[in-house]
Amino acid sequence: MTLRVALLAAAIALPGEACAKEELWTGAGASGSLGGDWRGSVDGIARFGDGGLYEWVASVAVGRRLDDHATLWAGYVYKTAYADHASLVEQRLREEISLDDVARIGPVRIGGRLRTEQRWREATPGLGWRVRSQLRLTLPLRRDGPALVAGAEGFFNLDRWGGQRAGYERIRESIGVQIPLMRKVRLDLGYLRQWTRATPIANAATMTLSYRW
Repeated sequence: MTLRVALLAAAIALPGEACAKEELWTGAGASGSLGGDWRGSVDGIARFGDGGLYEWVASVAVGRRLDDHATLWAGYVYKTAYADHASLVEQRLREEISLDDVARIGPVRIGGRLRTEQRWREATPGLGWRVRSQLRLTLPLRRDGPALVAGAEGFFNLDRWGGQRAGYERIRESIGVQIPLMRKVRLDLGYLRQWTRATPIANAATMTLSYRW
């Protein structure tokens, strides 16, 4: 009886995964000191689906280091999404606190971030507020060498303005490896699973090149 129940549950769950989207997410970024405790970063992301490029995101941020583990950031994001031979522009202001190596479980380092965003889209009235919280785990494989990483990030919309729906909207779960290529250059390769309310699940291969000045 237990086996039949398990098989029935699996049969019900399979259709949701069957319509999942297969994607490729690529990115490049640079970050480093602006002098003293000030930090800067710039990033670009391009996302590809079955029809090719469907979204690109560019961002810039300035941060101030509070201590060895915490940094406050403020930034700007410009996103263009493509669908049905048309494009839609979204802009955001963002504020966040990032936490690095704030605790450890054996060799695993724990970090994360808490981000707030104010979003506005062309031809859509109002300013949408969103909160994003991320947990990140890092397992170094050797000193100054590759590391395994895993993370989860939840998205919560605080209102219905700016073309968004209020409430819990999305979660991204990821796993991958960080590979130092040179002293200041790193390649991140991984897999990301994104669930968004009322939208097919996205399974994405991810590849990001990072430079630290």
